[in-house]
Amino acid sequence: MISTQEYLEQFSPSQNISRLEKVAEWIHNHSLLVKITRIALSALGTIALGCAFAWGSVFIGAIGITAIIVTEIAYRKLGTFGLLKNSMSHHIYKPAQCEGGRLFYQGDIPILSIESDDPYKAGKAQGYLTAPQALKLARRAREMSGMPEPHQVQNVLAEIKQQIPQQYLTEMQGMVDGINNWINEQWWWGRYPKVSF
Repeated sequence: MISTQEYLEQFSPSQNISRLEKVAEWIHNHSLLVKITRIALSALGTIALGCAFAWGSVFIGAIGITAIIVTEIAYRKLGTFGLLKNSMSHHIYKPAQCEGGRLFYQGDIPILSIESDDPYKAGKAQGYLTAPQALKLARRAREMSGMPEPHQVQNVLAEIKQQIPQQYLTEMQGMVDGINNWINEQWWWGRYPKVSF
């Protein structure tokens, strides 16, 4: 029989993780420090840029611009890969209600309640209520994987659709219609392209 201490020494998951995983864990556990560093480096870059204009120094200006750009790109990529910890008290979903469902918070937990048994109406409600996050998720997936746009792979999608039961296709079409309804209601409607299925 092995003691708890021996188990921890021999089989600790922390001994078997790569250096990259350790860095990712550190970033996740120190998200506030990462956010403060972002602000500090952006401020320093802005100050350097201001000094460059005041002193006429191209070199200092280049350093300032580089600091700002690199900081923002790095921070966005950390967010894209989910390494930054976010507070649950920051509600990212907007509570709303539509035909077939509603989105609300119970404490800090978002609840999507689908109140329709009809697959199309259920999908439409889900698409409408979660449209901003669905569009953001699709954009992130394309950025991370280099996925082509759906219209670029119509033949492949047509073959895949043949394998999906009609009930789910109906629900997915409802989701697409719900997302497009949400897009139509936004005053900045040109910001998002129409979604197709």
